[in-house]
Amino acid sequence: LEAQLYADVLKSGLFSGSAVLSTLQTFGAEEQQHVATLRKAAAGLGRAAKPPVAKFPLASAAAAAQLAATIENLAAAAYLGQIASLKSKSLLATVLAIQTVEARHAATLNFALKLGPTPNGAFARPAGLEQVLAVLKPFIAG
Repeated sequence: LEAQLYADVLKSGLFSGSAVLSTLQTFGAEEQQHVATLRKAAAGLGRAAKPPVAKFPLASAAAAAQLAATIENLAAAAYLGQIASLKSKSLLATVLAIQTVEARHAATLNFALKLGPTPNGAFARPAGLEQVLAVLKPFIAG
């Protein structure tokens, strides 16, 4: 969903001429790399899934930035929440590499929104599947 979010945000033109446009472009490109890597890993496990289709409310640049921060923070927590269930060292390394980037994206957006860069303090909190789906469900269109 993150890759689609950034693609939609960039396509919306809400950040045209903005100082943060290049950061959003970078984040979008990195999310595309995450998708490609995770698809390859899932295919290797025989579990390739159809990507969801999302519809994001992008009424303003401020709303889009807040949504991106929410989803980046959630993604970092979601990856963290799955680490204990991973049996493959290779997959664990991939997920950890992605999780740290998600946390950096979240911290950057939090800082831009004048929020604390570490919303949970010194220790990140993992998110389980139910918590993640509760946040994302309003945005999943199919």
